[in-house]
Amino acid sequence: PRDYGGEGAGDFAAIATVEDEHDFWANQASTNRRGPGGTFRDHFEAVASKFSSLHGDESSMKASEVIDLLEDTQNVLDDVWKADVDSDVQYPQERMAHLFGVIASTLGRYVQKSVGDLDVWNGPFGQVRQALLQAVRLCEKWGGTTRDLTGKFWAGSDEHPWRGGVYVDDYLSNLSKRIEQVGRLRSMHEELLKLVSPSDRKQLDIDGMFVSFKGKRPLNYSAYTDHLWQKAVKQYEEKLVPVEHLISSNLRKQIRAMGEKPQQLLREFQRYRQLLRRPNISSVLVSERETLLARLHAHLEQLDEDFEMRSNSPSSHSRNRRSAKGGPPIGKNTSVSVNNVVWGKQLRNKVKHTLRSAGALLGDIQPAFNEFKEKADLLHDKLEKWVKDQVREWTSNVKDQLDNDELSVTVSGRLMEIDSVSGNMIVNYSESLVELLRDTRQLQGLGFS
Repeated sequence: PRDYGGEGAGDFAAIATVEDEHDFWANQASTNRRGPGGTFRDHFEAVASKFSSLHGDESSMKASEVIDLLEDTQNVLDDVWKADVDSDVQYPQERMAHLFGVIASTLGRYVQKSVGDLDVWNGPFGQVRQALLQAVRLCEKWGGTTRDLTGKFWAGSDEHPWRGGVYVDDYLSNLSKRIEQVGRLRSMHEELLKLVSPSDRKQLDIDGMFVSFKGKRPLNYSAYTDHLWQKAVKQYEEKLVPVEHLISSNLRKQIRAMGEKPQQLLREFQRYRQLLRRPNISSVLVSERETLLARLHAHLEQLDEDFEMRSNSPSSHSRNRRSAKGGPPIGKNTSVSVNNVVWGKQLRNKVKHTLRSAGALLGDIQPAFNEFKEKADLLHDKLEKWVKDQVREWTSNVKDQLDNDELSVTVSGRLMEIDSVSGNMIVNYSESLVELLRDTRQLQGLGFS
């Protein structure tokens, strides 16, 4: 079928904003009331004015408000694409791709303006870091939206399928990578400052290391000027080389003074994760990194042994909370099964976090890291299965109690009354019903429906 969305819908070169798109369809609706213009106009009405506020010179929209706008925009575009119109006037794919790019450009300008007033090299690190993280989050949000719409929601549609590959906006993707790169460079500099003395800082001209970026606008990404940016990065890295030996020596002394606890050592390594990306530094500290990996492997084995002992303890299945000696740690105000779920998820998340952190710092140590990863994946899957089994066991127990009238969700008589003597309020919920309500809220909070 024809897919041009009505007369003039294939001509979108003049569309530079979402408001332009709204106005185009408003004009279409006024000239052809029987066409799809009115339908598309009404959908775009919901976000057009907000985009006008977003790209204005005096935009005061917060990042959280922009996130909400992008979520609303996803719903609007989905409605436009799936609009109940004749197949020969459906919204054109080429026009939608153009609109994706328009929104990406608008978002890019907002991001550049929101961070552009900051001195990303010398401004307060916490403020700069937060602003850069927010900027990356916004870019990734829109990139994820277009991937979901074109690769998941529309690709398999019978009525109006998205044809071809998933849409990726190169400009916004590259802008996000640039922002991340700026963040890594600034974070690495902050890590460096922790490892040099005031005299070394002066002698090595640490404060002048960003001189190659002077006059550059780091967040103004352009494919035409990217080679100039990369040249500046290379000059910065060349200035870093003479400092690396001193940094490596100081970091080694600091790590050796930390003791032998693997989680404590891992946290210390993470404090300098950007510096450890430097090949010269990571190679000098290879012995310390190998030692850390070995201790983390032993730590996983200890977690596994502890899990097996506690999960197979009779108290892990007992309904008597007082008999939990040797079993999982006892939480407050939950049944044994739900207590097991909480403990199991905590262990699983600990394994997941350890593996993710170790991968960034120790992934190049082969084959030892692959052996560690295999062990971590097996333990993670074991814990995941056990947690699901505990949820099924809890569900089965509740159903059995309801079927056997051991538990009732109905309440007879008054829910509350005042004691005539003491004046205290008396709540007439049964203890088992209160526990059921607590368990249900806890499981819902953990992501189980």
